[in-house]
Amino acid sequence: MSDGEIKAIVDLEAAGDGAKVVSCVVKCGLTGSDDGRARTPCAPDSNDGRARSPSAPQSDDGGTPSELWASGIKNVPSALPSGNIPFLTMQKFWYEEIECGAKDVEHRKQCSRYRKWFVDHHPAAVKLQCGYTDRQMIWEVVEVEDGGDDGIFIHLGKRIV
Repeated sequence: MSDGEIKAIVDLEAAGDGAKVVSCVVKCGLTGSDDGRARTPCAPDSNDGRARSPSAPQSDDGGTPSELWASGIKNVPSALPSGNIPFLTMQKFWYEEIECGAKDVEHRKQCSRYRKWFVDHHPAAVKLQCGYTDRQMIWEVVEVEDGGDDGIFIHLGKRIV
């Protein structure tokens, strides 16, 4: 299925009388980044040199694999954890690397705002947004590593939303 292509995923006639479509959104696969860089999900990134291992789960359609969802089921969100959930915007390339499971550590520069959000307040999760679009996802924070002058490393666990 390509971008913009519509394909029936449920046969409404076979579903019977009174069947309704409540909501249906299917994300197509990622074909590359806007800046021309090839998608190499298991290669270390230039952000912090860390990436998931080559055996990390990969999704054929570019979305988050079911193994990385907290619910264990692809595209099925879990309840939000109680506690601090900071909000970060990021470039599309890095957002998609996290989304598909290739990157599990987000690096931020050492500054008072990020120090307060991540080191002092120990967040339960982090909300990531793709640039200034409406694409968002929430991931568990399993560890925050204070790298001193090298910055703050946010280790992500499972995707919640």
